[in-house]
Amino acid sequence: PTGAATLTFSNQQDGLSGSIIFVNGSNYAISAHANTKIMARDLTKISATGTYRIDYLSNGTNAYCSVVGAYP
Repeated sequence: PTGAATLTFSNQQDGLSGSIIFVNGSNYAISAHANTKIMARDLTKISATGTYRIDYLSNGTNAYCSVVGAYP
């Protein structure tokens, strides 16, 4: 991101899953859209400068996320 951002998933399909490489270059605050289910501690983690992998699984309405990282 180039500033504060909201993690949002759209056009979700039931059973859709995957991983996203997320790079926060400058401690930008990251929040979650109402349909993005993520632990508060993971939002705090990805709001810090670093490179992270965000894994997600959708039920067609919500995306359930977990964060791996930060990678060097």
